[in-house]
Amino acid sequence: MWETESLFEEDDVSIDRELIAVVRANRFLYDKTEKLYANVNVKTEAWTQIGASLTHPLEGPVAEKRFYALRQRLGKERRKVAQSMPRSGAGVDRPTYIPTWVL
Repeated sequence: MWETESLFEEDDVSIDRELIAVVRANRFLYDKTEKLYANVNVKTEAWTQIGASLTHPLEGPVAEKRFYALRQRLGKERRKVAQSMPRSGAGVDRPTYIPTWVL
């Protein structure tokens, strides 16, 4: 039972890494300074293509939701690390919170 769960987790991580790599090549999906960022039709088509191009194909909206969740998680993890840093002059330069998130 435990082995099956870890296989799913490893598979999810590889899917997430692949999704991140593909989205990174399409900056207009997440970078507000890009001209195509405001074009909903182009973004919808791009998410559809990205979802279909993955090793384990996803529908466009599902791929978009998954990337959004990953991005939110990254922000939360970074915030936890920043908040766990001791204040200036405290004498310790290491954060007390060390993330265990794989990505």
